[in-house]
Amino acid sequence: MLGESPSLVKLDLSSCLHISHITPVLGIATLCELNVLGCKNSRSAKQNFPRRPNPRSLSIGRADSSKNEKHVIKYPQGLPTLKLRHDDSRAIKPSFTERMQTLVELQRDANKMRVILDRLFELPHLRVLSLRCPGPSSCEVFAEVRLRGVKLSLTRCRKPTDLRPLANVGSLEELDLSCFKLPGKGVIGSPPLLRHLGVSRCDVADESFSQIRESSTLESLDISNCKRIKDLSLIRKMGRFEKFSLVGCENVWSGLECLLKLPPLRFAYTPDADPSSFICSALQQKDVTLVNERFYYLEWP
Repeated sequence: MLGESPSLVKLDLSSCLHISHITPVLGIATLCELNVLGCKNSRSAKQNFPRRPNPRSLSIGRADSSKNEKHVIKYPQGLPTLKLRHDDSRAIKPSFTERMQTLVELQRDANKMRVILDRLFELPHLRVLSLRCPGPSSCEVFAEVRLRGVKLSLTRCRKPTDLRPLANVGSLEELDLSCFKLPGKGVIGSPPLLRHLGVSRCDVADESFSQIRESSTLESLDISNCKRIKDLSLIRKMGRFEKFSLVGCENVWSGLECLLKLPPLRFAYTPDADPSSFICSALQQKDVTLVNERFYYLEWP
């Protein structure tokens, strides 16, 4: 019955692990966004994804470049958004970039993938890029080839990686890092237009933010499960700071009072803080939206 829908635009089956047949929905004329990240059968080469007549977004779980990719790249006009999880492909092939010239957002998550960044940067409209970090030298490549993207997400780099070169990526506005380890004296680079920084489960210390603390453009900061961070005074000079989130950083013992000195601050998510503390009370008196309850998914207001 779902495959006969005359008006369905977006279909999310990402949590449906036991769906065995998705072919009927591929012919829905109005379907623009399809997410089958959690469907085991989406891996099959028999799924004719190009049947979708009006594609805008496609998310596939366990893609295999020798099978699914040859179906994905058959779209005559390409795709604006493509997400591949547990991608088994070893490298990004020339055929991929040749056919995907319309890509605006790309997410590839693979243990084995050998990313050739130069090929990705041949995509003229690519603005949002999410990758497992290809290696310690990748951040230098981002700067050297003048990445045009405005949002970059890097995760699970196995070797210590210095993120200092990211300061030279002039277009970057949003940066999210997870499961990273910086080398000794390594820092997170501060791009000139950076508005949002997210750091999660990273082996970083207070000095890792030495460039970020001087940022005059940062508007939101999200830090979670970074055990080595102790002092939050890094935010005291951020004149445009509006949103702040601190979760699972139990070793922080100073610097929270700096939140009181930031006039633009309007939202703070601090589930580990004592709601009756002086700082929490003072923030509420300043009409800051303060959330002390823990949420597993929190959307910024």
